[in-house]
Amino acid sequence: MNIFPIIKNIIKNNDPNKIYSFNQKYTYKQIKDNWVSYLNKTYTDELKDIFDKSQQYGSIGKDIGILNIYNIKNTKEIFGIYYCNFKTEYLKINSNNIKKILDDGDNLMILSYIIKNRK
Repeated sequence: MNIFPIIKNIIKNNDPNKIYSFNQKYTYKQIKDNWVSYLNKTYTDELKDIFDKSQQYGSIGKDIGILNIYNIKNTKEIFGIYYCNFKTEYLKINSNNIKKILDDGDNLMILSYIIKNRK
């Protein structure tokens, strides 16, 4: 099943389940590397609580996943990590509307969406 139309629809039509904001400065590569380290049980930094919740939802089964959208101000794209059924997909999201809203502050902004994979 292709999850991307579902993700696009959820982002477009639903509020996030949770919003986080951090003063910490990260790059998208660092976030991705930290997620991989977390899955390998070697990460204990500031994002650990978000990663804990992501792994919890993404490990339930094939019908429920979690999408975290990470926004760093003054970057062209938004970075996403989708985790479901113990599998990770990385997304580059181009959405000027979301980007304008999230670029308002200087903090790293994270939007979390619980994704129910519908058939």
